[in-house]
Amino acid sequence: SLDSNRLLVQLRGGDRHKTLHACYVYFNTRTRTFEMTDYLRKLNKTKSSGLACAEPTDPIPSEADLKTRLDTLDRQLNKKYADVIAQSEKDRVSLVREAQRNWIKHRDEGARFYVSLFPEAEKERRRLQLLGDVTAARIEVPPEQWEL
Repeated sequence: SLDSNRLLVQLRGGDRHKTLHACYVYFNTRTRTFEMTDYLRKLNKTKSSGLACAEPTDPIPSEADLKTRLDTLDRQLNKKYADVIAQSEKDRVSLVREAQRNWIKHRDEGARFYVSLFPEAEKERRRLQLLGDVTAARIEVPPEQWEL
């Protein structure tokens, strides 16, 4: 999460019939306990492929601060994307581009789902918070994993 107090964990398990089950939980780094919130309960019930993020436990920053953070991260992501494209073999470039288009689609889907759970007055700040968090995570993805 933005404040690093919650770690979003995806648990996966299957059975002998080759079905894979997944769910999200939080590990709170302050209390050292697992947590479940309304957001995670609803997320776990959906078949959404939207990107998920950890809800911060501390109050989220102002809209202006979140916009500044997102703008900075967006510039970093654009640079990283250009670097990944430049380093990719020619026959892999289309895969990287398609993966990035899919990432943007899933990011936007995740943002719509996430903000739907908050009061109108919080929606824009929560949207900016999620976009910043998932963008920061995307920047950290190693170049060889961008086409996945």
